[in-house]
Amino acid sequence: MNWKILIAEIQEYGGLTQAEVGEKCGTTQSTISSLVNREGGEPSFSLGAKLQELHKKLSRKQTAKAV
Repeated sequence: MNWKILIAEIQEYGGLTQAEVGEKCGTTQSTISSLVNREGGEPSFSLGAKLQELHKKLSRKQTAKAV
């Protein structure tokens, strides 16, 4: 999984900052930044699942806007 791209898309689709992404996923801006900069390795299973779910939710909204 390319977390940098996934997080960038979450930010784009939701108009969110890294801090807001972290808040929605129950973590910190620092953790999100580490994933984006590939300094933090892989996220925990729980955080990875939350990021994927948030991405799915926001991408559905983005698709609905385009239609």
